[in-house]
Amino acid sequence: MDTALFFLFSTIEYMVIFYLLITLFRRKFIEYLGSSIYISMGLSLLSYVLRFDLNLENVAIIVQMLFFISSICIVWKVQWFYAGIMTIISYSTYLVIQGFCVLILKVTGIIELVSFLDKQNHSVTLIGYVLQGASVILCLLICLFIKKFGYGWSFVPDGEGDVKYSEPTNKAFLLIMVCTTAAFGSIAYLSGMGNIIFFVVVLLLSASVLGLFFHITNKRELKEND
Repeated sequence: MDTALFFLFSTIEYMVIFYLLITLFRRKFIEYLGSSIYISMGLSLLSYVLRFDLNLENVAIIVQMLFFISSICIVWKVQWFYAGIMTIISYSTYLVIQGFCVLILKVTGIIELVSFLDKQNHSVTLIGYVLQGASVILCLLICLFIKKFGYGWSFVPDGEGDVKYSEPTNKAFLLIMVCTTAAFGSIAYLSGMGNIIFFVVVLLLSASVLGLFFHITNKRELKEND
C-alpha cells in the first residue's frame, strides 16, 4: 500500500510538471496526455529505484532531469537543446514552488527540514504527502494564471532541427541550463543535511538563476516574433 501511494503521488507530481511545461510552451495538453502519463510513470519508477534501491536521493533530481530531457527527445521528437530548455524551466519552476512550500512549512513550525522519505517502508512520510499536495495545488493555480493572462513561449519548433550554438542567446541558454541544474542539485543535497540557512541561500540563488532563465527565454521569444 505504501509503495502504491508513492507511485500514485509521484506520478501525479510529474503529470503536473508536464502540464506546467505544456502551458509555458503553449502546447495542447490533450495531444500529449498519453505520452505524459507514460513518461510520468517511468519517472516515478526511476525515482523509486534511485531513492530506495540505490540510496541515491541526493542525485535523484539530476538523473530525473536527464531522463525527462531524453524522454521528450525520443517520444516528442524535440531537438535535445530545446528539450533541455523545456525540461529545466518547467522542472526547476516546480522545484522552486516546492522549495518555498518547504520554507513556509518550516517557518510556521509545521515541519522540520529533514528527509520526507520513509526508507523503512519504501514510501513518503505523511508530511511529505502534504508537501506534494500543496506543491501540486499551487503549481496548478500558477498554470491557470499563465493561461488566463496568455503568458508563455512558442519559439520551440516541432521536430529535430539544427541549432546555431554560436548565437549569443543559445550560448546563454547552455550556460544557464548547467547553472540551474547544479543549483537544484545543491538544494537536494542541502535539504537532506537539514541546514535551513544553506537551504534558504541556495533556494534564493536558484530562484534568481531561474529568473535569469525566464529573462533569456523572453528575449528569445521576442527575437522569434520580430
